[in-house]
This record gives sequence, structure tokens and C-alpha cells, in this order.
Amino acid sequence: MQLKKLIKKINKENTPPDGWKAADAVNKAINWDKLKDPEVLEKLEEIFKDEEEKESYLDVFGYE
Repeated sequence: MQLKKLIKKINKENTPPDGWKAADAVNKAINWDKLKDPEVLEKLEEIFKDEEEKESYLDVFGYE
């Protein structure tokens, strides 16, 4: 199945009862202004750093 058809199928199966709205779009769901806030950026860096550490630990030891 082509990716385009698969995406349409998944969207159709998961459509909310009242239909899709512009606010459901990914780029609308992100508050871009918050990404300019130094506190938010610091927290995001912590989250991603922790995830990278977990992944590298899993690569080496096979478990967390």
C-alpha cells in the first residue's frame, strides 16, 4: 500500500465524530511562542538528553 493511501486510511479510521478541524493539525498543536521561552527550552533539552541517555544505555546493556 502506498504511503499516501495508508495515511488516508488511518485518518479515516481515526476521524473524530465532529470531523477534523484546523486545530488538529500538528503545526497548529505546537505553541511556537513557548519555544522562545528559555525555561521551556531548558526543560526540553533535559527531556531529550534523558531520552538519549536511555537509548545509549539500551544499546550497550540491552535494558534500562
